[in-house]
Amino acid sequence: MTASLPRTFGSFNDIRSRFSKSKRQLRANRKQFVEKMKPETKPTIAEIVTQSEGTFDQNAQDFDILFQALDAAGLTEALNDPAADLTVFAPTDVAFIQLAQDFGYTGKDEAGAFEAIVNALTEIGNGDPIPVLQDILKYHVSAGSKTLEEIQAAESSSTLLEGVTLTPQGNTLVDQEPDLANPSFLSDLINIQAGNGLIQGIDRVLIPLDIPGNEPAPEPTPELAPTIAEIVAQSGGDFDSNNQDFDILLKALETAGLTDAVADPAADLTVFAPTDAAFVQLARDFGFTGSDEAGAFDTIVGALTELGNGDPIPVLQDVLKYHVSAGAKTLEDIQAADSVSTLLEGATLTPDGNSLVDNEPDIVDPSFIEALTNVQAENGLIQGIDRVLIPLDIPGNEPTTTPEPQPEDNRPLVKGTRRGDFWLRSPRAIGSKGAEAMMSFGVAQAAIWPKGAKAMM
Repeated sequence: MTASLPRTFGSFNDIRSRFSKSKRQLRANRKQFVEKMKPETKPTIAEIVTQSEGTFDQNAQDFDILFQALDAAGLTEALNDPAADLTVFAPTDVAFIQLAQDFGYTGKDEAGAFEAIVNALTEIGNGDPIPVLQDILKYHVSAGSKTLEEIQAAESSSTLLEGVTLTPQGNTLVDQEPDLANPSFLSDLINIQAGNGLIQGIDRVLIPLDIPGNEPAPEPTPELAPTIAEIVAQSGGDFDSNNQDFDILLKALETAGLTDAVADPAADLTVFAPTDAAFVQLARDFGFTGSDEAGAFDTIVGALTELGNGDPIPVLQDVLKYHVSAGAKTLEDIQAADSVSTLLEGATLTPDGNSLVDNEPDIVDPSFIEALTNVQAENGLIQGIDRVLIPLDIPGNEPTTTPEPQPEDNRPLVKGTRRGDFWLRSPRAIGSKGAEAMMSFGVAQAAIWPKGAKAMM
């Protein structure tokens, strides 16, 4: 008798069918598991660049222009090869805009920049921009994946443009164009991992040649400052009502024959320059009662004529030399010094805060005029002062508490205007004694001038 299987197990064919289904499901499940375990495939360099979509827009930090350039040059596929291993130095849109501006473009939009670059490369390529564009793009690609740290550690980086390399220099890549700024790496666009290499974002376009004709224009020759004589001459030289310029000083320099010395561009001098008001005050110290420049000058010439025994020029020359010091000295330099030598041999000045103490103790010392200090000239500095420097103690003008009696010979006594408590003899009243004192001081002697000022001899 044949035994039969329980009906709950079904037929043999049913069992085999269910088993076959289980095997197929198992294989499907295993395939899904394997697929899930596979590493995610990264986009290629070309695919990362194309994520910018290639449409010119307002985002200057993506790669629209690079995408258009690769497409125009027929190089997109080279960067799309998943089997490649490359490093691409990728200029952003703003980098291309900067290149366009280097070529003369004045706008900021991406479309206009791309057109300007194509036009420039057409000219460089003698009518065909494509070979030049291809060379520029190859210059942005290096074989092998290189991190920023590896690039910076290398002495040079080869490129796919045969024979042309890049030189890393800190955060910069030095290219072959010396007249344009070199690209720098962009910190938020470095070491971008692609399926076929790395992208290093840069802020300028790399140039593989020295573009002819774009050398910077030579620096314009800086306009030289006027000489001391020219600055003084800007007053015009005509006596006028402006007592804060140098009309009388100019006239005095011309009269003394010393203008050329302070006009020498090779000299290096400091001139303590009395304003017209300072000369007017000196004239009053000599007895002048007016305020006009012409009258003041005539009074001073008359006084110096008396002091010079009929010849005012040697005295005038010594007074003017006493206003000049060798070497350009700022107000700060002067105030910090114990004394200041002058071009009048043996006669010095003593700085005292904002004043210069001269050799005449009975007349108020000059002070610096704030608006006229450190005036730069080609051949030195001008320091404006409010009184004329006197190189000697003028005899006969010592202050007295009461007026002296009128001399028997009726020579005039003229009251000084700077001090209310003394009387200043007029030059004629000084007589031969005063003249001899001036002569002994060196008025009529030839002064020995320091180097650079011999022209004032």
